[in-house]
Amino acid sequence: MRLQVKWLLLFVQILPLSSSETASAVGRLQQLRSNDDYLNRVTQDFIISQEKILDDLRRHLKDSHPIIIEKESDFSHPVDQVSLILNFHRKWSSAWDILQESESQLKYLAQDLDDMLPAESELDEATRGLFRLQKMYKLPVNELASGRVFDFPALSQLSRKDVFEIGVAAYRQQDYSSCADWMQKSLDEPDLSQSERLDILDYLHFCLYKAHNVAQALKYAEQYLTMDDSNERVRKNFEWILEEFHSGIPQIPEPYISEEMQIYNDLCTRNGTSQLDSSLHCFFDDNHDPRLLLQPVKVELLSNYPYIVMWHDFVSDSEIDTLKILALPNLDRATVQTDRGEQVFADYRVSQTSWLEDSEDAVVDGISKGISAMTNLSMETAESLQISNYGIGGQYEPHYDFATDESEMIGNGWNSSGVLNRVATTLIYLSDVTHGGDTVFLRLGLSVRPVKGSAVFWYNQHPDGSGILHTRHAACPVLLGIKWVANKWLHYGGQQFRYRC
Repeated sequence: MRLQVKWLLLFVQILPLSSSETASAVGRLQQLRSNDDYLNRVTQDFIISQEKILDDLRRHLKDSHPIIIEKESDFSHPVDQVSLILNFHRKWSSAWDILQESESQLKYLAQDLDDMLPAESELDEATRGLFRLQKMYKLPVNELASGRVFDFPALSQLSRKDVFEIGVAAYRQQDYSSCADWMQKSLDEPDLSQSERLDILDYLHFCLYKAHNVAQALKYAEQYLTMDDSNERVRKNFEWILEEFHSGIPQIPEPYISEEMQIYNDLCTRNGTSQLDSSLHCFFDDNHDPRLLLQPVKVELLSNYPYIVMWHDFVSDSEIDTLKILALPNLDRATVQTDRGEQVFADYRVSQTSWLEDSEDAVVDGISKGISAMTNLSMETAESLQISNYGIGGQYEPHYDFATDESEMIGNGWNSSGVLNRVATTLIYLSDVTHGGDTVFLRLGLSVRPVKGSAVFWYNQHPDGSGILHTRHAACPVLLGIKWVANKWLHYGGQQFRYRC
């Protein structure tokens, strides 16, 4: 419609409308011929310009790699996940630039693309997750770039552009050690042009310097200036680095890691339960509830104190599918609560979450009833069912599920905000995870691997409302696989005569 209006205005502008002109047949014909020449020229120019845009688009699509991920299981490899985000952004950002030049309906497609392109924050989140995996699981950059994690190959490999852009993302996040790793890999790529090599050396020497590797930073700054001595910024960097080099090469400091985070790393990098206890066992349990008499739950005792159990086959595959369908439209970045009660994003909790009410579906309501049957606890003060999906390197660092301020841990279970504390947690695994994603209890040395359909239950508070400090736990970064979980937090209110002795 917009294009038609434009052409109509063009005709109105050039066609003679006065009565004196139409009275002269010769003048009228001459004007028509002149208009015809003008319209032919403008139309031809328009066709050429649009053909150029279409040729550019055809060439761009031909040179672009198609996205080969089709089903959820194809998203299980971190290299495939990062590659998809980077390629989509690069491919369609370039297409957006081409479409911006169009004067036709193609421009409306550019407006749609504007809403579809991943934001820079999304790119940073994906690469930050990759760096987290790289450090936690000691993954060599060369193997990641080639699409291998341990013995698991990805569907794709990272391209030369991917490797460079990952290094740039690390620089943007001020993760200089990761920047140096990825830029070094980028520099090792074959057949680099001079401009590509200079771009890489520019980032590489600076990131090495910021990572306190002065000797290597000096080496690559010098390489840059050998190729291009006109860059004053790099020359000044070289002089500063050289001065520091002559004053004595400092030792590259080891990154500080707290004792708790070291335990977290150790538990995450070794699979299964790390401490064996002969009193731990498996059994069938109906909890004397008539709903479970004909089909008792398979229970695995994971810890005597605090009391932690795993209920096997607690939810079915069809119930899991229903929960995912209900949750997907409303998934949003998970938040944590600050001391002021504000909900904010945090790097130590990386997942997408959605909340489901019991009234939304019989499956959701059935899960609440099943938890109540197994625990004899009231659901009246329980929170809605939280569904979480963990992306690239998704994790939740060590935390308690109950409020931790001293005034909130003792007494009758109420916290300082007047909200009942979380007396118990039910964590339901909605997927298997090939590698990573374990739930670890740091003070117990306990690592629980996700098993699809199973649920882990534990108490967070003693009967008097005080917090059980040994329940401090974390979710390890997901390395291979897609992790889905559901959380049901039960509150202290109404449990005084129901709590397990």
